Amino acid sequence: GSEMCIRDSSRLGPLRGDFAIWRKTVNGTFGVADAGAAQLVGSELPRLARALRRIGFSVGRIDCRVLGLATLAGTSLAE
Repeated sequence: GSEMCIRDSSRLGPLRGDFAIWRKTVNGTFGVADAGAAQLVGSELPRLARALRRIGFSVGRIDCRVLGLATLAGTSLAE
């Protein structure tokens, strides 16, 4: 499938995704609580980029950053 698959989601913890699509180009950042989660997400980013290209999108920058648990707890995608 073309979905992003993280096999051990129990180690992932909270996840924030901030993405934008402009003229069929996707840019975005995943925010996670710790380095272990960043490694899990980061290992899947190439597959995500391939899947997006397969369905007609261009991929700009997609990355993953450690934001920390306190930062993630205080954020909302609705803000």
